[in-house]
Amino acid sequence: MTLVAGMDVSGNPNTGNHKFMGIVIGTKDSIDSMARQLNIKQFLPNQIKLTKIRRDLTSQLQFDGKKNIAFCVKIERDQIIKDIKKLSEKKHPHLHRSKIISTHHYLLLQHLREKILNFAITHKYSLSDIVFECDDDCRDFIQSNGLHHDNGGNAYMLSDLVAWGNNRGYEADGVISMDVTYSIKEKLKHDFK
Repeated sequence: MTLVAGMDVSGNPNTGNHKFMGIVIGTKDSIDSMARQLNIKQFLPNQIKLTKIRRDLTSQLQFDGKKNIAFCVKIERDQIIKDIKKLSEKKHPHLHRSKIISTHHYLLLQHLREKILNFAITHKYSLSDIVFECDDDCRDFIQSNGLHHDNGGNAYMLSDLVAWGNNRGYEADGVISMDVTYSIKEKLKHDFK
């Protein structure tokens, strides 16, 4: 049984695009079946960006936790990075934003690792076996944590809907929501004070 995974982030132009991270993992059959049920191919790419269509698609999603699972993680990455950079300016005036981001990526994976692994193990996969479909928004996160990525497919499209839905208050059935902002911010404060 092949596992596929998708990852995407959502936000808004004013506060940054990394407000929520959507992660979808499932058997290829279950992910493809979900995509077929949504009948995404009936829409033109610019139509899928419309709020009403996204809301309708998100409301049809159902994750069972057995053949497929979805996480939506509140990360507020851009705001946290900005706050940490400002807090650390006096002691670390030459601290690069990229160093804070890579530490953020590491800490975020620590919060997700066990939950992803618990699902993967039931399908005889390890974390390093999973290939995450994603776009440029998540590619750095994947690469900096030594994971594998591929271009978007059905799992990526579903993760986009999960992240978008949580950002707009339309959580799909079965999505496991998490807020890791406080924990990550406190650890970053400790690391860069």
